[in-house]
Amino acid sequence: MNIELEAYSKEIGILIRMNRIKKGYSLRQFADLAMISHTHISNIEIGKIVPNINTIKELFKILDIDFTLDKEISKEFHELFNKLYMFCYKAEFNEAKAIIKQIVLNKSKYEYSTFSVDYKLTLIAYDIFTNSSSYNVDFLLDQLENVFFSLNSSQQQLFHFFKGVNHYNKREAKLAIDNLLLALDFGGKNITKLGIKFYLAKSYSRMNNSYKSITLFKEAAAGFDSDANYARSIECMLGQAIDFSRMRRFDEAYKLYMSVMTFAKKYKDKKLENDTLLYLTSFYIRKNDYDSALDCINNCVPRMSERYYFYKVYTHYKREEYDLCFNYINSFLDLDQVHDNIRLVYLLEVLRYQIKPRKNLVESYEEKLIFLIKQAEKSHYYELLEMSYGFYIDFLRSKRNYKKALEYATKLLDKFQDINY
Repeated sequence: MNIELEAYSKEIGILIRMNRIKKGYSLRQFADLAMISHTHISNIEIGKIVPNINTIKELFKILDIDFTLDKEISKEFHELFNKLYMFCYKAEFNEAKAIIKQIVLNKSKYEYSTFSVDYKLTLIAYDIFTNSSSYNVDFLLDQLENVFFSLNSSQQQLFHFFKGVNHYNKREAKLAIDNLLLALDFGGKNITKLGIKFYLAKSYSRMNNSYKSITLFKEAAAGFDSDANYARSIECMLGQAIDFSRMRRFDEAYKLYMSVMTFAKKYKDKKLENDTLLYLTSFYIRKNDYDSALDCINNCVPRMSERYYFYKVYTHYKREEYDLCFNYINSFLDLDQVHDNIRLVYLLEVLRYQIKPRKNLVESYEEKLIFLIKQAEKSHYYELLEMSYGFYIDFLRSKRNYKKALEYATKLLDKFQDINY
């Protein structure tokens, strides 16, 4: 192993610390195995001292690390990393998939190298931006958090950015915002800042903070347009439409929805067209225009989507087509994929009870409503929040528990007032 130790002392230290913790060794345990002081190990891990070649070999041997150092391999990897990041930035996920396959195929060259941190960031980036669940993102983020203060500023920014997106994907909007704001403080490259603002906008939208989300969506859209990144710009337009709809600024929302739909049809983007129809269904439900809502949901391609099943039955419920709604609920509850989503199961069962109450199910009905309220509050799921609170308030009134009904009605009003008009 012919290396310039001093030039790579920090990277070697990071590699040792990450893999020591991964193996489950404490600092003292690892020092005992290596037969050197734990202070010496600690100084190596933070890059404070440069160990000799024999010490490095011994430490890598204990950790089962087959260390790679090759400037050509490093150049090759970073070219792939930049390509993958750009494809994710432009939402060109098929191209990103081809790159990640190439990277993983050469895992043995990349994993235990001076750019091991960037290798982990690459796996995380692909997973969070494509929602592929291909890699254990939480584990990889934990590994990087253990060496956070040894990372360079660019890596620290990406760590907070990716951690924020990971929280967003898990519907943990508040934690997403906390990390994305930290990432934004680093400044950095324009495409990174645009990506952060985009996910900040989505997270604020999920928190029902429509004023902030619309402002950020507009800023991000302007940046995406200047980069000719029209796919992301259209996502920003869709985000604004959703927020304007939530704020009951229906004319502005409708214009944006129509622009998105025009784009989807022009470029034959069936997924975007389907997603827009789903959001338009929600839009018309809010306007109490259930005929238009039904037209939209009937034109959607059926797929495993909680919102699809919910809007399908809820639209018929609002149209007072209770028998049809009841039949749809029963047919959906027969589907195996529906039972993978306990929230959707409870949602359908609550609606079924609402149509045909049964005395022996009163207790479970109340429990399921409370569960749905908690889920809606946690995920900031507006339509579910409105429905579950409304049903529960009606339920409490039917039990003559007016005090508790008033308490929940006040809470619901407070939730709606959190939306920025």
